[in-house]
Parts: sequence; C-alpha cells; structure tokens
Amino acid sequence: MSLNAAYTPVQEWTDSIVRLYEIKEALEKNEVEQAKTLVEAEINSKGKFAAVQQRVQRLYPEFVTTIGEMLDQGKISKLMWQIGYCLQLNMTPLETSKILRTTNRSVSVMACKLRKLGVLEAVKK
Repeated sequence: MSLNAAYTPVQEWTDSIVRLYEIKEALEKNEVEQAKTLVEAEINSKGKFAAVQQRVQRLYPEFVTTIGEMLDQGKISKLMWQIGYCLQLNMTPLETSKILRTTNRSVSVMACKLRKLGVLEAVKK
C-alpha cells in the first residue's frame, strides 16, 4: 500500500515543520520544559501509531487495502486514515485522540464519515 496522492510527502513535511517551529518558539522563549514536552509528545505519538498500524496490518489485511485505496483516491485525509486504523482496533475516541494529537470530537466526527463510506462497521447497539 502506498501512502497516497491525497496526502503528499510535501504535506507531511509541512506538518513536521509546523511542529518543529512550535518547539523552536518554546526554546526561544526559554520554555525548555515546554519544548521537551512537545518533542516527547511527537516521539510518543509516532511510536504508538506505528504499533497500531502494524497490528491492524497483521489482523485486518482487507481493511488495510480498503482504507488505503480510499486514501490514495483522495476520499479521506491522512488523519481519517490514521483514525480508521485506531478505531479498527476498537480504541475509544479519547484513546485515539491522545495518540494522534487531535480532539476527541474530531475523532468521533471522522469515525462517522468512515462508517458512511463503509470503511468501518456501524456501531453495534
């Protein structure tokens, strides 16, 4: 699975630059602890998501193909793609938001969209 036309390497690079500027600004203001926190958050979120991604790829190869195609076709964003992976493992929106550094509400909204697209199964009541 390729990581797509919809979310280009340039966009990923831009996201990384934004996070690096946050760290740089904290250091310029002598907010060393804030800078450390930002760096640790970035390292932890990348590592935790990598573990989620590996597990989903092993357990749900069909899901990986489907969501990868949606990403490649530009039907979903990279964040929706990541959220889909987390939710496929039955993680809660709160757990997912902590790993991906987004809001609980964003996770819920994007989960709804993924269900409408047929990428995720409907919530069983």
